[in-house]
Amino acid sequence: MPRRRRRLRPASPVTLPDKDNDDLLSEILLRLPPQPSSLPRASLVCKRWRRLVADPHFRRRFRARHRNPLSSASSTTL
Repeated sequence: MPRRRRRLRPASPVTLPDKDNDDLLSEILLRLPPQPSSLPRASLVCKRWRRLVADPHFRRRFRARHRNPLSSASSTTL
């Protein structure tokens, strides 16, 4: 007698409140490389990413994070 296969149900995703998700996503997006195409390309993923990338506070944080990242390393000589 053939054995019946059980159908596996997809695991339900863990959902966090939207504010927590947005904070986490913002932290991830802040780590994108500071190339001119990074933020526009990220904003094309979905409306939520576009909203986060277009936020003036996020843009200030992004510029502050990537301002002269190698300034201390470039001033040292071997």
